[in-house]
Amino acid sequence: MANRSEYTEAVQMSFGQLEPGARMVIENANGSVVVEGWNEQGAQVQAIKRVWAHTEEEGRRLLDRLELKADSSPDYLGLEVGGRTEQSRLDLTVRVPRQVAVTVDTASGEALVRGILGPVHIDSSSGPVTVTNCRGDVVIDTGSGSVHLEDTEGGAHIDTGSGSVTLKRVCGEAYVDTGSGSVEAQDVAARLTLDTASGGVRAARVSGDLFIDGGSGGVTLDDCTASYIRVDLGSGSVRGRIEILPDGKYSFDTGSGEVVLTIPAEAETEMELESSSGSIDCRLPLQVISRERRKLVGILNSPGALLKIETGSGPITLKAAGSDQPRVSPGLAAEKRKILELVGSGKLSADDAAELLKALERRASSNSLTGR
Repeated sequence: MANRSEYTEAVQMSFGQLEPGARMVIENANGSVVVEGWNEQGAQVQAIKRVWAHTEEEGRRLLDRLELKADSSPDYLGLEVGGRTEQSRLDLTVRVPRQVAVTVDTASGEALVRGILGPVHIDSSSGPVTVTNCRGDVVIDTGSGSVHLEDTEGGAHIDTGSGSVTLKRVCGEAYVDTGSGSVEAQDVAARLTLDTASGGVRAARVSGDLFIDGGSGGVTLDDCTASYIRVDLGSGSVRGRIEILPDGKYSFDTGSGEVVLTIPAEAETEMELESSSGSIDCRLPLQVISRERRKLVGILNSPGALLKIETGSGPITLKAAGSDQPRVSPGLAAEKRKILELVGSGKLSADDAAELLKALERRASSNSLTGR
């Protein structure tokens, strides 16, 4: 805002009791929105008007024009920003009972929702979106901007045109569709589906079924313990460590790129490795059923899980987990999975689960240092 000064004005509003399950709708075309759940029955709104003007008189006129409209009843609270210009914005912080259903519509500005038990729906044209410590289902639709979802218990549906997506300690089924941007998922207990046109994917400690469909971008898997994993890439490499569970099914297909996987040497699995143009290097004691120039079929230890890897152009390397490539112990993986399942069933809060997961990580780190 060249050659203009900033003028601000604070606005506070309070509203009476909102019934459990009440709806709150916020529309703010330009400015941040922060929604926090609290234990009171009513709602509290704090707003900061900001305008940029050449003179104090012009600033006062713009501040008066910028208004926050409210519509309130026991089952509904609506907040809408009116009178906006290119030289103004309004930043909102709203505290509401935890049991409400929250809808936020913002064109430009950060959206943050935390501590809500009801469903959350955020529609943002541009700006980062963060949802933390929420129990209900979460729907996020953003044209451009990062998305961060952490310590949630319900299902999640995220659709972003451009921007990175981060999921941490998500206990419900999650679906992510991104046109362009990286995706990182950690400690996800339920089914996870990732559909990305362009951008890398990192999945760590995912115990629910995992589906990754990528147009362009590599995939890294760290200590995933899912019984079903399917990765299908148009272009990009796949690398990482996975557990092989009894009766599990694992499929990796990339049009262009290498696949390098580390699995337990004691795993029981049938495998089929095929590369149209690339080498096949299996460093496991495989019982070979058939071997061709570009295809290898065999059994590791005994029939059990199914593992299939196929590349159009790129080598395949399959290695055994060893001391130089540490992996999560089966016992630790089972403990993490149990914690996340307890959250999903409502028997453990997301906050308590986060503390337990951190304690497990500290214990694992300590054991690795002492050689236990």
